[in-house]
Amino acid sequence: MPDLMLATGMPMINAIGASPLSVGAFRLATALNYAASGLVDCGWQPSSSVGASQAVSLA
Repeated sequence: MPDLMLATGMPMINAIGASPLSVGAFRLATALNYAASGLVDCGWQPSSSVGASQAVSLA
């Protein structure tokens, strides 16, 4: 969050609220990029990062 505060000049409370939004937008953009590149196996996809970590630990 310090980087977000420094880059935008926003107060700490606003940065705390905006951080999950920016992380979510980055994850969505990355997922769409991977899907457009054909790097996503559409047969099975974990519904959350918790599911993804469990799937990796089971493999």
